[in-house]
Amino acid sequence: FLKKNKGFSAFNLGNAEGFSIFDVIKSCERITKRKISFQINDRRSGDPAILVSDNKLAISSLKWDPKYKDIDSIVESAWAWQSSAEFSKRVSNLV
Repeated sequence: FLKKNKGFSAFNLGNAEGFSIFDVIKSCERITKRKISFQINDRRSGDPAILVSDNKLAISSLKWDPKYKDIDSIVESAWAWQSSAEFSKRVSNLV
């Protein structure tokens, strides 16, 4: 793709599914087996009611397909990376 397309390109790499913040919190609790403290407040002025990525451009241009499609597998993958020695090594190199 990069060899054929010079300049800047932006791609949404989501899974085209919407998850609420509550869905994400509950998934994080299930995966990490830790309770997450949170409180529910009114939406801030200007916040959209919903945001869902449109990944069609990435799929057609890059032949990309999201590996993890449900919220638990997404969070599980992210948690595994955050808990890895490789992540710790990279973060320590930033300081």
